Formats: sequence, C-alpha cells, structure tokens
Amino acid sequence: MSLQPRSVQLALVFTSIIGISAPPSTIDAQRPDGLKIVVIEGEGAVNIIQQKTAVNPIVEVRDRNNLPVSGVAVTFSVGGQGATFAGGASTLTLTTNAAGQVVAAGLTPTATGAVTINATAVVNGQTIAATITQTNFATAQAAAQAAASAGASTSGASTGATAAGGGGGGISGTMLGVLGGVAAAGTGVALAAGGSGNSAPAISTQTSNPAVPVGSTPTVPPPATPVPPPPNSPPTINSASITPNVALVGIDTPIALQVQASDADNDPLTYLWEFPDGTQSNQRAFSRVFQLGGTWRIRVTVSDGKAAASSEMTLEMKTLTGSWDLTCCNDGTSDTDLNSVKMVARCGAR
Repeated sequence: MSLQPRSVQLALVFTSIIGISAPPSTIDAQRPDGLKIVVIEGEGAVNIIQQKTAVNPIVEVRDRNNLPVSGVAVTFSVGGQGATFAGGASTLTLTTNAAGQVVAAGLTPTATGAVTINATAVVNGQTIAATITQTNFATAQAAAQAAASAGASTSGASTGATAAGGGGGGISGTMLGVLGGVAAAGTGVALAAGGSGNSAPAISTQTSNPAVPVGSTPTVPPPATPVPPPPNSPPTINSASITPNVALVGIDTPIALQVQASDADNDPLTYLWEFPDGTQSNQRAFSRVFQLGGTWRIRVTVSDGKAAASSEMTLEMKTLTGSWDLTCCNDGTSDTDLNSVKMVARCGAR
C-alpha cells in the first residue's frame, strides 16, 4: 500500500524564519505523459546539526492513473552545502520499490539555513522532477526558539494553536511545547511535514540521554576529580667503577669507566660523566687515556628526566718525578733498573 502525500505544516512558520516561499500542500511534478514524482515525506522538515538528525526524503513515482510505478531510477541531489548523504556524497541514485517509493537515507545536515533537495527521474526520454525544501538549525534549542518566535509574531500565543491546528499552516501551541521540552531534555529533533487536517508534524528524535523524560531537565553529574599521577621514583646507581684506578702518565694506559643503574618507573635514563679538566661524556661505559698526573675526582650522574642520582670516584695518575719507594721491589732488581718503565710499573710511584 503506498503512502499518501502529507501536507506541509511547518512551511508557514519557517517561511518567516528563512525567507522562502511556502510550498503547496501537495508537492509533485508531472509530465505530459502522466508520470509524476510525489513527495511523501521530508518537505518542510526541520533538521538539527548538533545531533546530526534529519528527515530522509521519501518520494513516489506515479502514473497518469495515480498508481505507483516500480523500477524507476530516481536521483536525489543536494543544492549547496547544507547537507550530504552517506559518505559525504551530494547525490544519491536509488530505484523505486514495488510501492513506487524510494527513501533517500543517510541525509546529514551540515550548515544552518534552507536546504534544497532535488529528486529527478528519466522515463522513456521524459524527465520528471520534484523539489524538497528543509531547514537546518544548529541545535534543538535554536529550532524551538525560532518556532516560538515565528509562532508569536504570526498569531500570538493564544491564537497560534487554533490557527495551526485548524488550517494546517503552522506549528500549534502544543508543538511549541514539545519542541521546548525536547530542547530542554537534550534531544535531537528532526521535524517532518505532518499529514492533512489537524494532525501535528511528525517528529523524529534521537535522544542523547534516553533515561531523561521529554520536558524534564537532565541531571548533570559533577566533573570527575582528576587523578594525580604517581610520584616519580629517582634512578638508582647500582655500581660505578674506574679500572684501573691507579696508572702512570706517559704509557697511555686505557682507563675503563662504567656505571650500572636502574629505574623503578622504567623511565629512560641518561648519563653524564664530568672530569676535572672540564671534559664530559654521556656514555654509560667507555675508555679513555689520561695525560695529566694527579688525583682525578670524577663524577657520574644518572637522570630519568625528573630526578637524578650521582656517584663520585677518584683516579690516581702517577708520574716519574719525585722520590720512589723501592721496598716493594724484593725481586733482586738492580739499581741500574731504577729508571726503567718496567720497574716503575712493578713497584709504583708515590
């Protein structure tokens, strides 16, 4: 059974809002051969951008006897930037079903103001078409305010219900109350054109909080208290070493330096070695040669970016100058060996 076309009950009210001409009570386009496109639903609809709710246009192709025609390809196209179909498309082509009808599903409002949707079909070389006009509002509250303002300016609060209900040309006082209640409840609204006579416009809703009854004010929960991050654990130096920690200047002995550290938070670690001569290194383990004699106080610092741990060690670099203690050389070394590097390496300088 085919649906009968609905009269447009929102047209007169929203004409004053968006400045367009009011459409006739029955929207159709007819060719001399008798085929026509009849708008079943969607004309005069009010769509809400915030909730992405819209009334999908429904049209029906009929013959000269006003009977539905199936199998006709109908192309819907959106004029301007006010809406898109699924996937952001501006056109949509569908084939009429056994009832001669086709639904342009997936309509999404994208910009406030009037939206024009054209439905066209080519049958036996003849083009038939119909135009559907809708209005987009940013929020349900904006739609309710516009409807209330238009209703008040048209006939006043006391006569608005009578004019709308009796003539089918506006929004009744009851509908204004519904719009206000829906807006207060945070419900997305899409208003379709109503039927003939005194019937009210059809309402398609998408409620953001289904547990809140229409007309009531939803309870807004208090904002959650932010949870502070856990305190940072500084890194721990497990070991640090200089090997050997005593060496002789002039024989270029490689000194190995290394540090082992860990972090309870598994933070990435960085390393900094600082030497008395002003040089630095950011390696965890490495070797270098020291050319200056004396006591080297070497500091290594490990950081996780938020905290740091340090350790200090000493390196003794001996020279051939000064007096020598030969008491350790009880291996028969002769006096002629006193200046030999081999003897110094065995006995050590002081």
